[in-house]
Amino acid sequence: MKNKILLNIIVLVLIANTGIYSKEQVKQIIPERIYDDNISYGINYGKAYFQLRKFFKVNLTNSGDDEYIAFYYECTKRCYEPNLYNLVRLYRLNKNKINKIYKIDHVCLLDYNESDIDMKLIKELEKYFGAWNGYFYVYDLNGNGVPELFLYDLGGIGGSFGIYEFNKEKDKFEILFDPSQLSNYAKMLIDKEKKAFIIYEPYEPKGNYPAHVLQYAEVEYKWDDKKKRYERKKLRDGLTYEDVEKINK
Repeated sequence: MKNKILLNIIVLVLIANTGIYSKEQVKQIIPERIYDDNISYGINYGKAYFQLRKFFKVNLTNSGDDEYIAFYYECTKRCYEPNLYNLVRLYRLNKNKINKIYKIDHVCLLDYNESDIDMKLIKELEKYFGAWNGYFYVYDLNGNGVPELFLYDLGGIGGSFGIYEFNKEKDKFEILFDPSQLSNYAKMLIDKEKKAFIIYEPYEPKGNYPAHVLQYAEVEYKWDDKKKRYERKKLRDGLTYEDVEKINK
C-alpha cells in the first residue's frame, strides 16, 4: 500500500515538473460537461449544457504548454452521431492545471464520415495534411510559423470549412477563412509554394442547359500577407464534373 502511494506521488511530481500527461490524467483535467453560450453561425441561442465528445493533443499557439483541443455537443435528438459538435475549446495545461482556455466558434452539424463521397475527398487531402482524425487538420499553409486549424462542417469536405489561426498579440483565435464563404465544392487542392488552396465550386450555367445541370469553376484562394486573409480569384469556369475528377496536382 505504501509503495502504491509513493508511486502515485512520484507520478504527480513528474507531471507537475515535466508536463507529461497520460490520456486518463488529461480526462480528469478537461471538463466533461460545461455550461456556455450556444452560438451557431454568429447567433447566440442562450446558455446550454455541452458534453465532451472527444479531445486531441495539438500545438496551435506555440505556447510551449501542453495543448488540447476539445469538441463538445449539446445533447439533442441527433447526439448519437459520433462526429457532430456544437462547441470547440482549446485548453492549455501547465503543472497539472488549465491555465488558459480559448474559444473557437465553429459547429459541425452532420456526421460526414458516413458519406463515401466525403471520405474519398478527405483521403485526397491526406497527401497534404497527413492522416485524417475524424475532426480536423492542422497545417501551416500561409507559412508564418503559426499552425492553421482546418475545421469542417455540414456535409464535411463536400460542404464547407473554416480556417482558424491563433493571434498572439490579440490572444485569441481569428478566422482566416469563414465557412460562410463556401457552401459546397467538388475538390480541393493545396499549393504550398503559392500559399494557396484551389476549390472547384459548382454553379448552374446560364443558357440552354437542362435544369440542375452543374458546371464547376476553378477558384484560387491565395494568402495575402498585407490583408492577412485568403483572397479569392476565379481562374476558369465551364468545367464538368468529369473534368474536375481528372485534375490531380
